[in-house]
Amino acid sequence: MRLVLVFALAAFAAGPALAAKDTSAPALPVQRIAPQDTGRCEADLVLTDIRLRQATERLSATARAPMARRCGVFRDHVLVMRRATDVFRRCTPGRHGHENVAHMQASIVDWNEIIARNCR
Repeated sequence: MRLVLVFALAAFAAGPALAAKDTSAPALPVQRIAPQDTGRCEADLVLTDIRLRQATERLSATARAPMARRCGVFRDHVLVMRRATDVFRRCTPGRHGHENVAHMQASIVDWNEIIARNCR
């Protein structure tokens, strides 16, 4: 649920350009969590959630800023999403993890297109 909220807020902050896009992306296999990684994954997932929320807040806070400033926020947002993708791939097994990775990859593609169109 929280991840869906993050995506919704990110889409809202991006405006109609993101909402109109086809967000299908190739899905990658999701690894199972090894028993020794469970504690690390719990911590990584909590930190990932915090970082995604912060990135979304920065997008909202700069929605009316000059594009040069917004471009830096867009690039930072992509970095946060790439790191989140790695955590989801490693720590979220099964269909749920597979869907999280696919959504994140699609969103990264969208943001890279926004950056390519609007930023130097």
